[in-house]
Amino acid sequence: MATSAGDQSESDSALITSSVPTVYGVSLGDDQSSNGEAGELIAYSVPVTNTGNTPDTFNLALSEAGWTTLLSDGSVSLEPGAGGSITVLVVVPFGVQGGAADTATIVATSTGSPDVGDEVDITTSVAHIYGVSLYGENSGSGPAGESVYYELSVTNTGNATDTFILTLSGNEWPAELSAGSVSLAAGESATITLLVSIPAGAADDAIDTATVIATSAGEPGTSATLNATTIAEWPQYATYLPLMEK
Repeated sequence: MATSAGDQSESDSALITSSVPTVYGVSLGDDQSSNGEAGELIAYSVPVTNTGNTPDTFNLALSEAGWTTLLSDGSVSLEPGAGGSITVLVVVPFGVQGGAADTATIVATSTGSPDVGDEVDITTSVAHIYGVSLYGENSGSGPAGESVYYELSVTNTGNATDTFILTLSGNEWPAELSAGSVSLAAGESATITLLVSIPAGAADDAIDTATVIATSAGEPGTSATLNATTIAEWPQYATYLPLMEK
């Protein structure tokens, strides 16, 4: 109210009002990532927060998802400053190799102001699984001075391509492998040969064991072994006595 200094009976008043501008905003938090195996269902919890100063509804959508990805909700309504969450499900496809990854982008858009939004990346990876098996003949025999051959199969039981280093251990007789390493895709097998040479001076029934070791180059702590035992055999001769007639 304003009053005249000359005539205090004269006065006037005015109502002054102020308004706060409407602010729209939304946050989906930080990017997320996780590992899974082929065929596994991975669940993520994504926070949704209304960072504006007015109630709002946010539409949710997927972008750039290569693997099957599902959202629990298509939209979320929130009061100013309030938060909620949605669930994102990612299906890791069967047959994918270790190291494969896919990123799904989740997009939230304000319905009050469609130019306002936020997005977050969800990255799902397939963890490497390393594995190897070694099968084949594990015993043989032959005369001194000869060689005995063993046929062995190396299989990559992991979920990604790997190289397996092949070595021998424990043998006293000369022995060698047909290959020093093999590279195999997941589930693939290769045949190798072990040759053991029986010394010429080996005694009858002498025994020697060679241990074949296949070690993953991707994870040296993963390996498989096979023991091949070789026996020296001397030929058996029969002695015949002449018939004597009386």
